[in-house]
Amino acid sequence: MTHPKILLRQASATIFAALLPCLGGHAQERCQAFNLETLPKREVRAVWLTTLSNLDWPKGYATTQEGIERQKRQLTEILDRYAEANINTVLFQARVRATTTYPSALEPWDRCLTGQEGRAPGYDPLRFAIEECHKRGMEIHAWLATIPCGPRSAAAVCAPRDCASENWMARAISTPPTSAWRPIWPPSAPN
Repeated sequence: MTHPKILLRQASATIFAALLPCLGGHAQERCQAFNLETLPKREVRAVWLTTLSNLDWPKGYATTQEGIERQKRQLTEILDRYAEANINTVLFQARVRATTTYPSALEPWDRCLTGQEGRAPGYDPLRFAIEECHKRGMEIHAWLATIPCGPRSAAAVCAPRDCASENWMARAISTPPTSAWRPIWPPSAPN
């Protein structure tokens, strides 16, 4: 994570570079193209917060009330660090691989929350993240991985939605090409 002083230096360097043509002779003519009013009123300083394989969050499972509180505390600590670094936008991974970090009638809960796919964590992590971001004046955007269905075993997850057959799955291109495949949800699938 970039330190706030470094971010300030980078912003200052950008403004200086934009003003550089205004220095020296004929400054007024050269500066007519540069107008501070045309710069964005608000800069987006965003981070991706991934839940895939518990990389960023959560670091423990919500199988008890204590586990729920620990997950919430971890998330608020992460958001506090983002706020200290002047981050104003969080891209929160809400759909992982045919699983979600919010209640859904279509897809099961992601295993990152409880250690078991399909098991409810006892709270709505996305709603909690929204509330906590807003408390800090941050925007939050739900990041949805729409196409991957995860490893081949994930076809069982898709079964209730009639996508378990290989007719509804597409082979992901692998490098180097192998006979192994990962199920993906083809954007052209009718459902």
